[in-house]
Formats: sequence, C-alpha cells, structure tokens
Amino acid sequence: LLMSKVGSTINAFGFNSGTFQDRMKWMKKTKGNTLIQLGEYQGLIGLLNTVTLIKYDANLNPIWNNYYDHSQTMNNEGERYIYDIHERDDSSIVGLGAYSWASNGTKFQNVRARLFEIDSLGVMQKVIALDTLGLFTRPMAFCPTDSGGYLVAGYTKTGPALNYQASFSASEDMFIYKLDSQLNVVWAKQGLITGNDRILKIISIGNDEYLMAGNVNSVGSFTGQNAFLSKINGDGKVIWAKSYGGNGDDEVDNLMIENGTVFLSGSTNSFSSPTTKDVFLVKTDTSGIVNDTCYDDIASFFVFQDRIKTSSQLPVYPTVSCPLFNNLNIVAGSLTGTSQEQCPLCVTSFSGQGIDVCLNDSTYFSSSQAPWLDSIHWSFGDGQYLVGNTNPSHLYSSSGIYSVNVYASNDSLNCEDSATFDVQVFA
Repeated sequence: LLMSKVGSTINAFGFNSGTFQDRMKWMKKTKGNTLIQLGEYQGLIGLLNTVTLIKYDANLNPIWNNYYDHSQTMNNEGERYIYDIHERDDSSIVGLGAYSWASNGTKFQNVRARLFEIDSLGVMQKVIALDTLGLFTRPMAFCPTDSGGYLVAGYTKTGPALNYQASFSASEDMFIYKLDSQLNVVWAKQGLITGNDRILKIISIGNDEYLMAGNVNSVGSFTGQNAFLSKINGDGKVIWAKSYGGNGDDEVDNLMIENGTVFLSGSTNSFSSPTTKDVFLVKTDTSGIVNDTCYDDIASFFVFQDRIKTSSQLPVYPTVSCPLFNNLNIVAGSLTGTSQEQCPLCVTSFSGQGIDVCLNDSTYFSSSQAPWLDSIHWSFGDGQYLVGNTNPSHLYSSSGIYSVNVYASNDSLNCEDSATFDVQVFA
C-alpha cells in the first residue's frame, strides 16, 4: 500500500497479487511528469522474487504494472532483483539488478549482476549479464557516463564462500565496471583495500568525473566502519578519497549533488552509545573537504586492480501485465467505496471524559458494522497514522479541529470503503 497526500486529499493505492509478498521499493521521477516504482514480487514463480515495475502518471494513476517472468527463458531456480533504473532520452529504461541462485543445497548466496533494457511501454527488450568477479558480485548503484554508457558499482565477496553461512564472513571488495552504450564492458576494476569495503552510490558530476560513496573498514586514522566519498574519472583513476566519521560504525545511505553542493547521509554510532545510531549529514563540494576534524584523506589506500571481464546477452524475460489496482481518493466530507451497500462502514469517536474531546484526554475511535474488513488504515489529521487496529485511541497534542480519514478493505471479497469526519479538541 502506498499513501500520498496532496492538500486535503489522501490518495491510497496498492496492489495485492495473492498471498505472497509485494516487495516494491522506491519511486523515481521520469520524463513527461511520470513516476516509476521498482521492486520485486514474490509468488508468481513459486516463492521466488521476480523483477516488477509500475508506471504512474502525475496524479499517481497506474499506467502499466508489469513483472518479468525469467522462468520462461532461463530457469525457475533462483531469484531476480532490481536496484535502480535510468531513463534514456527516448523514454526507454535501463534497469540495474541481480540474479541469485543456490548451489550444493544451500540458500541463495550466489549473486551476479544483470542489466535490463525496457521500452517506454514497459516491455523488456534485452537482458545483459556481467561476468562475475567472485562467487558473490552484488551491484548496488549505477550512473550514466558522458559517453552514453554506464558505470556500475558495488561489492564482491571473495574467499571460501562454500555455503550460506560462510558467505557472510567472506571478505568484501568494492568494484566498478564501465559499460558502453550497448552495455558492453569497457573495463572492470576490483579494489585492493584492506578490510571490507563497498561502493553503495555513484553519481555523475560532469566533465567525465564521478563521485562514489560507500563504506571502508578501519582505513586511515579511524577504526570501525567508515563512510567514504571518492572522485574518479572516466578511466577509473582515483582523483581523491576521503573518509568521514569516527571510531564507531558510520554507514552511507545516500549521495546527491545540487548546484555543485554535495550531500552524503547515513547513520553513525561514533558519537554516541555503540548500541545507538544517529543520522549523519555531510555537506561538501566536489573536493570532498569539510571544515571539521571527523574526516581523513584516504586516497593512498584506494588501489584497484584491472580485471578482464565481458558482458553477454541472455534470452529476454517475457513481460507479463498485472491488473491495474484501485486508486481511491478519500476527500473530506465524503464516503466512498466500490460496493457501499455490501460494505457499510460506520465509524464513531468519543473521548474518555464524555462527548467533548478535551486536550490531554485520549480520543477513542470505533469502526462498527464492518465485520467484513481485514485491513484498516487511520489518518488522525495531525500527521499521525495507524494500520490494523479497528478500535484505536489517539492523544492529540494541541487543540483544534482535525479531519480524520479511515480506509477499510477486504481483497478476497472485493470490498472497500472509507469515511472522513472531524474531531474537535478543546483546550
């Protein structure tokens, strides 16, 4: 289920394909004021994950909803994942993903990089496999190059990863592939940095230069896991590399650039209890320098070896169109639903002290005449939400009039309904 609020309207929309899991991830804005949501759906091929993309218009109405059935052209062993997408000028999509499979009766510890070319209608056109660097080669991010190709980055596991448990303790090395516009490998490099290291984000900053961010372990003057930021050129040459944080664990989550200002964010426990994680935000420029003591120059440690690797084209996964789901608008003062007579929803509210709702008194809500529902979502009008409780209570922190929205559904009965009403809290 995905929720979006615009003005006084709440848009609620979701897709339930069955009894298994929808593992949809983030949404990316694309050309033409549209959005694409990427992720995986589990259950269409046994219990395995399949690549899934959903495209929406500017009002979050679904345009197409597709998954890609690799079992028809490859095999039904193993899973497919998608981590990121890039839209080309012709509105076609290049997706970065992976294939994982099991060996020797173990769980899925083998991972290899895949790229997908998908046209503007969501139909898959090409599948490209990158040569593996180790038993476990996990792509994490990619970005377009100035020459029309891509840089693909992530980490690979080396060592005796002969079973599922051993793969967790295997050494990790960062890697970078450069691809041309046809997704052929131009060069591949693997890090020789001491300890475990990963590239998690990579972006273009123009002039055939790129920033990559991730984690290194006990490199330079800091111990523990440290966040790093590095600039490379289109040949993979390291221009500079900096680490940020302290002697705890500092983990990168995101990297972006806006008008020449670079932002690096993530979590850290270097400045608090080892069991407590805080948010960190680094603001710098394309030099990576910050006016602080919690960063270090680690360029001398960033050594890469060249690896001779290629790419190969695989059979295209058939595109399967899934049903477009409901987009239900819950507007103040309305009661809507696909079948209101079969799905009546009556909602009441009352306070613990009587009819009036007083500040610092809990407000109790009750959904009655709706024994059919198996899913319910409350929005209390003050930015707080609750899912799953048919008779919740809520404490408002300030007086005023709050618009409460509730949405109930039962997919197996094709039943849904919603209601909106005001609650006045007196000081």
